[in-house]
Parts: sequence; structure tokens; C-alpha cells
Amino acid sequence: MKKGQIITDQFGETSVSGLFVSGETKANFARQLINAAADGGDVAKFMIMKRLQEDFYK
Repeated sequence: MKKGQIITDQFGETSVSGLFVSGETKANFARQLINAAADGGDVAKFMIMKRLQEDFYK
């Protein structure tokens, strides 16, 4: 585990019952890559939607 990362179970729950984390704070490197890819996809989708709205309302 690196500094700044939080250990979770497979569902993202910490050792504190009811406290969940997600994203880059997780210690699992593979999950960080998957989350980063998903976030990138979301950003691309919203960029396209915004561009289409701007073009539509011109």
C-alpha cells in the first residue's frame, strides 16, 4: 500500500463499517486503471453532448 491509499474489500468498504471509498484512493492498481478509463469515457461523452448542444442552439 502506498501513502494516500485506503485498503478496501471487493465492494469498496473500508474497515470502518459503512464507510466506502472509490477511485484513486483504493490500493488495487487494476481498479484504478478501470476507474480512470471509465472517467475518461464519461468526460468524452459529456464533451460531445456539450458540443452538440452548442451547435443546436446557434
